[in-house]
Amino acid sequence: MDLDGRVRWSVKTHQRGWRFEDTLHLWQAAEELGFHAAYLNDHLYGSSLETWSTLSALFVSTKRIRGGTMVTSNSFRHPALLAKATATVDVISGGRLVVGLGAGNEQHEYDAYGLRFPPPGERVARLEETCRILRQAWTEERVDLDGEFHTLRGAEFEPKPVRPGGPTLVLGVKGDRALGVAARHADEWNWNRGQARTEEFLERMDRLDALCARAGRDPDTLPRGVGFRRLKSLLDRGDEDWDDVVDVTRRSIRRGASQVVLMFDRPEDVEDEITFYSEKFIPAVMAGV
Repeated sequence: MDLDGRVRWSVKTHQRGWRFEDTLHLWQAAEELGFHAAYLNDHLYGSSLETWSTLSALFVSTKRIRGGTMVTSNSFRHPALLAKATATVDVISGGRLVVGLGAGNEQHEYDAYGLRFPPPGERVARLEETCRILRQAWTEERVDLDGEFHTLRGAEFEPKPVRPGGPTLVLGVKGDRALGVAARHADEWNWNRGQARTEEFLERMDRLDALCARAGRDPDTLPRGVGFRRLKSLLDRGDEDWDDVVDVTRRSIRRGASQVVLMFDRPEDVEDEITFYSEKFIPAVMAGV
């Protein structure tokens, strides 16, 4: 559903309470309707399937749609293992993988599963080191790295991802230090609207432009995306206003958002929700862009 090339419309699930067949149904429906990509969250808690294992199966059962994580937690997995997993899934997908990566949040989840939750500055530093390791693993024959947190000695990563340079790397981050990592390493940046104000997205766009310039990068070479959480459910409950949401989306696109990610809520509502987006919401937004 790439409407005259201006916007890539994508779907996403939060996974909790979604069976594999539910997620596959959404991916196949989105593929049939021409959506750009389908994404998974990456969490351990709740009744949810492990993300990277699930992605492999979803790609085997689809043909064209791109997909991946939006986002995977950098703090859940050693970057060398993540590099191997991403390359493997990209090969299985035929080069359709998108690697959305974040620094990690929700400390209660880490505490529950016995994982260390680093302080903010360390999480950002680890994110940057992982970006370096992923790029080298996707492109170099052997990786030797003496990092602040990880050491690799003659590490081989074969086979390589399908596309030269590896999968698209999207960083879903907000703070200045993390935005600097995106300016230096990302192929795309994503902002999850959640409960934040639209003005935050617009301000972060300006800040990202400045950080790209500081890094010697043309800001136009870093695509931007915006994500909505359970938008239709919020509209149905009266927690969001139709005119406001349409206006917010138009403003974001005019400012430079080239991808809009729509998170679905309940698996039993997939048909109604995907029809709502494809036949009502998206045409209404694009009519004013």
